[in-house]
Amino acid sequence: MNEYLLDVRNLKTYFPVKGGLLRRIIGHVHAVEDVSFRLKEKQVFALVGESGCGKSTTGKSILRLIDPTAGQVIFDGQDITQLSQEEVRKKRRDMQFIFQNPYASLNPRMNVWQLLSEPLKAHFSLSESELRDRVESMLDKIGFTKDQLQRYPHQFSGGQKQRISIARALITQPRFVVADEPVSALDVSIQAKIINMLLRLQKD
Repeated sequence: MNEYLLDVRNLKTYFPVKGGLLRRIIGHVHAVEDVSFRLKEKQVFALVGESGCGKSTTGKSILRLIDPTAGQVIFDGQDITQLSQEEVRKKRRDMQFIFQNPYASLNPRMNVWQLLSEPLKAHFSLSESELRDRVESMLDKIGFTKDQLQRYPHQFSGGQKQRISIARALITQPRFVVADEPVSALDVSIQAKIINMLLRLQKD
């Protein structure tokens, strides 16, 4: 068994800058430059910095939502920078991302039942009763009731949408989660509730 769940080594992510009449690459923006750190199971780690310094890009690069330029991301002993996109998709069960803006992860055409059951269907072979048990258990954890399963994202407040987004990310019981400022867009009165909910879910 590996001592560290996640081992990020010299991670770099550059974005090309194009210019001139032919829109050729004339340089690169160094969004992530030589980032290294290690995390053990259940450990909480915070990246702190001013807006635009590369925190979100670092998180997305680790999960291969953006392909890094160089470096290694070793998750559970396997370097995911070397995996194919299909192999990365299979890893999504254990590695999830909570977006700052819940609209980025909530399909407006899907109701709560569809939003929460879709990840389970993608990664597990569950019976209908098992599927419903998992969804209803997560609903209870985020303070929702079963009668809200058929409602759509536009019918919820910002704080409720973020809770659905968090539930969708955590319903597969991932071993590693990147939370990209998940409460910064919410009212102060809601922020503490969301943070406390995340801490409770981490302990489960």
